[in-house]
Amino acid sequence: MRTPSLTVTLNIPFARTLLTLPALLNLPNLLTLLTLLVLPALVPGRFAARLLAGDLVEAALATPLLERGQADRELEAMVLSRVPRLEAPPSGEEWSLRAADLRRRVLERVVFRGWPRELVERKAQARFVEGGTIETGKGYRIRKLHYEPYPGMWLPALVYEPEKVAGGAGAKAPAILHVNGHVGAPGKAVDYKQILSANLAKRGMVVLSPEWFSCGELSDPAYWHNGLAWIDLCGRSGVGLFYLALRGGLDVLLEHPAADPERVAVTGLSGGGWQTIVISALDERVKACAPNAGYCGLPERVEHPGSIGDLEQNPADLLLEADYTHLTAMLVPRPALLIYNRRDDCCFPSALARRSVYDPALPFFRRFAPWAELSFHENANPGDHNYGLDNRQAFYRFLNRLWAEPREGIDDEIPCPGEVRSTDELRVGIPEGNATFRSIALELARGLPARKAAELEREEALRARAREALREVLRVPAEKVARAEASAANGARGFRLRLERGLTLPASDLGPADAGATIVLCDGGRKEAAEAVREALKAGRRALAVDLLLLGEARPARLSPWHFTMLLSNVGVRPLAEAAAEVLAVARWARSELGAKDVRVDARGPVAATTALVAAALDGGEAAGVLSRVKAAGAPESLKALIEPGSSVERAPQLFPFGLLEAADLPELRALARPGVLE
Repeated sequence: MRTPSLTVTLNIPFARTLLTLPALLNLPNLLTLLTLLVLPALVPGRFAARLLAGDLVEAALATPLLERGQADRELEAMVLSRVPRLEAPPSGEEWSLRAADLRRRVLERVVFRGWPRELVERKAQARFVEGGTIETGKGYRIRKLHYEPYPGMWLPALVYEPEKVAGGAGAKAPAILHVNGHVGAPGKAVDYKQILSANLAKRGMVVLSPEWFSCGELSDPAYWHNGLAWIDLCGRSGVGLFYLALRGGLDVLLEHPAADPERVAVTGLSGGGWQTIVISALDERVKACAPNAGYCGLPERVEHPGSIGDLEQNPADLLLEADYTHLTAMLVPRPALLIYNRRDDCCFPSALARRSVYDPALPFFRRFAPWAELSFHENANPGDHNYGLDNRQAFYRFLNRLWAEPREGIDDEIPCPGEVRSTDELRVGIPEGNATFRSIALELARGLPARKAAELEREEALRARAREALREVLRVPAEKVARAEASAANGARGFRLRLERGLTLPASDLGPADAGATIVLCDGGRKEAAEAVREALKAGRRALAVDLLLLGEARPARLSPWHFTMLLSNVGVRPLAEAAAEVLAVARWARSELGAKDVRVDARGPVAATTALVAAALDGGEAAGVLSRVKAAGAPESLKALIEPGSSVERAPQLFPFGLLEAADLPELRALARPGVLE
């Protein structure tokens, strides 16, 4: 057995006193130190029996091994180290080329990743159906319609149009796409949206006001934003549906006979602000934009957790291409008004947003398009999360500066007494059986994975290719225990396993030192591992209870595992793959440094068990392999069950890595393990 090279630190007050010289000269203290760190190796059977006889197992597993806040700090560092920097090129021409390349890469590698070309390039040609007209008698009318941005998915929308367009028949007017955020039940009928849309129509503009997923008429849980994970799991980017809805809205708007394609603007609050920057940065048909409290860069969102947002705002791999800071600079040379609120009680307070996206983008406008406006409006009254009067009037002034004749623009809001209508009055209706995120995911999942377990079991060459595909899809990292710091933990040993990629895993080490090791993994962490640890001890084995990424003591406190799963995926890290790599790294360390004769895994709970199966599948390609046996209790029978009604993405976010179901379902993972390894 190799003698491990360890740094020994004792993490209980009495034990720390043993390291002082007077204490070391004290015989009782020396005997205590011997009992904690040496005796288990010399008398393994008696030590295991002592652990089993009392409550030492629970006490040892409950002993904290990490510093307070350590998991958060390390995870934040992992995320922030991967944020791309915005750097200005020497010329405007070069920036135009870079921006075009960024636009192409974001669309191809993020928004439409995994999409069939016929859907990406499909010209919607404003496929829409009229649904009636409301004559307001106030100088504008409201037309109801629904349009189809994706086959079988119809979205309700309202068109606010002037009764007469300035200049007469055939004249063109500014066209505004007015999107809304997370407003819940009111949806497109929320009062501030009605007032702004009506005001724009009274000023002679054509406005399209679409419904947003999970709001208003689309409030069905099957349109729940984080349900994009169902589609991501199948290898097709769920955020693409959001983009198609925006692109289709522009198609509808620009088919209006009065819409001027040279005067197209987008605006919206909150999630509407996010929609505004996305479609404006990526679709150059947009000539001006005014996002309101909708986005900022990733470092500031980590700093202000309320600004992290939902899954569409954190799509897989976006930060491998660009942050929202880049998207803002990509607006050059098109004018933009960034609206933020001083005391925003939801997200994106103005001070945070100014330094995040406005200050970095302003030099691009000044150097490469000094004639184009990039302005920042800070709302102080009321200063909360709003598209109230002050913000609306800032938008009117912005449009007047761009497109109104001198002294003809109206900066003040035009009163709209009695013009705010009820949700029922503005209801458009959607067809029965309308496609949803869930129905699309279930349809995609039906034929996945391409190679089934029965086929893989027949031929090793197929299994080898399937493992390589799994590695590629999950982006499995090369992880290794760089060093191990040992400590006493209530009568047992504890380890802080420092990994090469910057994370630390806490591990409780119980049982005989000269026996085979069982790595115990539980969704609830080490404190819930007592039963599995006792089973290992009774079998005469050494138990290593480990908290993997986002589990147990490695679970962050300031941000939730759901938030960190989104953020890690956003920068190209797949938490399930990282955790599986951690299992293999700990197993290799246990063999090489602890001298474990064989290493087994006992994983309990959906996340821990699925992680163990991924590790076994990856380890299956090795001639000997590092894992001797793997028990995975509690894994779902199929990943497809995660798409069915009642499933919760936030409860086990690690189980939704992009494209996993396309590469392998749970039966295929089992088929990829070495024969006889799985219990």
